[in-house]
Amino acid sequence: MKLFLDSKARRFVKSAASNVALQTLVLKRRDQVPIEVIFVENGVAVSPPAGTTTTVALKTSFSDSNFLALAAHGQTILDLNTVPVEAAFSSDQASISAFLEIRWTAPSQALRTATLQVEIQNSVILGDEQTPAALPDGKATQAEATAGTSNEKWMTPLRTAQAIAQLAPPPTWDSVLNKPATFPATAHTHTASQITDFASAVVAVSPPVDWSSLTGKPSTFAPSAHTHLKSEITGLTADLAALATEDTALGQRIDFLAANLDPTALDSIAEAAASIGSLQTQVDGKATAAQGAKADTALQPEPADYRGAYDNGADYYPGQIVSFNGELYRRIAEPNPGYPPGSSYWAVFDPAASPAFKLWIDLSKADAVHTHAATEITGLSSYIIASAPGLQINTTVRIGDGTSVTFPIDGLVSSDPEHVLVALNGVTQTPVTDYTVSEASGTITFDAAPADGMQISCTALGLRTVQPPIDPTLYLFAFATSTDGLTTYSGRLLNADRPAAPALPETATTWTVKRSTLNAAGQILATASATGSWLNRETLVFA
Repeated sequence: MKLFLDSKARRFVKSAASNVALQTLVLKRRDQVPIEVIFVENGVAVSPPAGTTTTVALKTSFSDSNFLALAAHGQTILDLNTVPVEAAFSSDQASISAFLEIRWTAPSQALRTATLQVEIQNSVILGDEQTPAALPDGKATQAEATAGTSNEKWMTPLRTAQAIAQLAPPPTWDSVLNKPATFPATAHTHTASQITDFASAVVAVSPPVDWSSLTGKPSTFAPSAHTHLKSEITGLTADLAALATEDTALGQRIDFLAANLDPTALDSIAEAAASIGSLQTQVDGKATAAQGAKADTALQPEPADYRGAYDNGADYYPGQIVSFNGELYRRIAEPNPGYPPGSSYWAVFDPAASPAFKLWIDLSKADAVHTHAATEITGLSSYIIASAPGLQINTTVRIGDGTSVTFPIDGLVSSDPEHVLVALNGVTQTPVTDYTVSEASGTITFDAAPADGMQISCTALGLRTVQPPIDPTLYLFAFATSTDGLTTYSGRLLNADRPAAPALPETATTWTVKRSTLNAAGQILATASATGSWLNRETLVFA
């Protein structure tokens, strides 16, 4: 059911072209009424603004707390088979009165129509009634149908067909009036395929000629001057290839002739083939052509114009080679700066395509100026410790959980993040920007939580201040490394017999020594601390 809505007057009209207001609307109890709201402006149906939604509501009175029926936004069916509608027909009256209203919303507005009077009629067919025992008979007989005069009887399909056959029979040839006696053909043509006996007719008119019946025919046919294409000489390619494998010089000559063949070249080919003679016995045991090609390539390597790492601002020419993201590329198109390898101007270069590539350019050789990561320098930690007495290096490995940003680490001697080297899954992080450290709490805090399962490697570098000269009598280094090399100690005890001067940095009244247990890979498994007073040779108790 279409409801025409004048969006300016906000009232229902009879049609899109009419501005006459709709006075009442008749609906039927228990119907499922499809609703289509059509907006009208100045007598023309228009599309509502994008995002417009409509709601259709039906009540028996304005003060009802429930709707008789409601088609909310997104619903296109007004269901009149509801509990409120059934209740309104409790006395089985012929109809009830109701009110219908439509609200529509568009961007920045919400509007409602004028209220429309609705009559909801009761149902006659409720769905469970019995059909009549017999339909009243009022159909036409065949005579009445073919007569075509009665206007009181109804027609069955059979009677209708009989009436048409009687009153308007199909035309026959005899019933056609004023038809011509003959039909002369107009000028036209036929193809041979349209003539059914064409072949036999031609043979009958012109029978085949028998060669033996011809008189004066020549006994022989001398060929006239003519030429042949290479493709017309059977086996020419195979013969030339066989000759080419037997003699290199001859093969080169044959290749030239094959590319520029004309009739006069055939004599030269015949002469060259005759000169081969016993050539096979002379070449037995010598290198094959393929072996010779490999040797020649190795002795005369292909030059390679290698330009080093790709420079986005440089001009490159076809044939030049660059390295880019660990791969080699050869320029295959004209110079065009700004298109790096990977575009259509470049092709992947395989060094194997130039067997002597390493003779010209050794890509495995590092540039004169280059860098290395700390993990690539063997024995770096031992060298630093040996070169800087008093330096301690503690590496802590933790695993991220995707939530935590703070983790405990060992060996902090200050809160300066520059003294801690940090890598997440091997990727070096930037101090201050990516993390900070706290000596007081012995922790590192990241700017963002490392991902779940990510390896966190923290190496704390600490240099204990010592006032030279270092006098062994002033300190008790009572810390030994375990025999398996998996337990280390950090810190030192000051000898209780130290002199008052010179002043030493250890001015506290207690000391702390850390013990760390490592696995074979150098990762810290557990730590413990021992504290005490400044007594000489005090027993260390770790907890």
